[in-house]
Amino acid sequence: MTEDEAFIRSVVGSRGDNTPRLAYADWLDDRGEPRGPYLRAAFAAADRDAAQLREAAIGLDPVWVARVSRPPVGVCCDVEWSTAGEDVCSHDLEEFERRFGITLPVEYRAFLLNSNGGTVEFAPLPTPTGTADRFCGFHSLAKTTHDDPEGSLEYEFNVTRHSLYRRTRRDDAEYHVRLLRHMIIGWAPGRTMWVVLGFEGQSAGRIRFLDMARGYPPGREGSIEPGGWFESLPRYLAALRADRA
Repeated sequence: MTEDEAFIRSVVGSRGDNTPRLAYADWLDDRGEPRGPYLRAAFAAADRDAAQLREAAIGLDPVWVARVSRPPVGVCCDVEWSTAGEDVCSHDLEEFERRFGITLPVEYRAFLLNSNGGTVEFAPLPTPTGTADRFCGFHSLAKTTHDDPEGSLEYEFNVTRHSLYRRTRRDDAEYHVRLLRHMIIGWAPGRTMWVVLGFEGQSAGRIRFLDMARGYPPGREGSIEPGGWFESLPRYLAALRADRA
């Protein structure tokens, strides 16, 4: 692990303690890095300053920006994830991309590098079905190319996603906004919805909710809930953070 990566992981794991952030900013400043001033600005900013932060991030590595910025700009949440997968690196993510022939959205790449999935408890959060629950979670990268464990990102992408393809009418006008360009990355509060992430075309980076319930009319199984989406993963995390216990 590089010294830079060690600082990032310290920031990610600090959960509200600004000491690691300031130490990292000092370290970057000593090297004349433009990331130092950005890091100070990011952790002093309120949510309403998101537009200014995005402007300040121009020219910086977008994955790094997402890793160290709080929602709704980035994915650095002040929460403790449980049952998360083992730490992953850029090489692991590149292997996943090569295997499935996709490109992971920047903010999701940053999220996996920070925490590699996990479960978290929040205050009761209304779900797209109208119920409320305290738990939600994200699948973890298993870092394997065979015998993918059930519930891993590899399993959800390679097995669940394709089985749901077979349950949809491919000539249906809505098919392309269901699963063709999406991957299942976790479950929403209430566990009646999969959280799916677009990775291609206009859906890239967007979060949607896929109903797990059966009983749809033929050709309607596995439909994306209309209106149930967030513009980005940081926006979804911001909504969850706002309802934390």
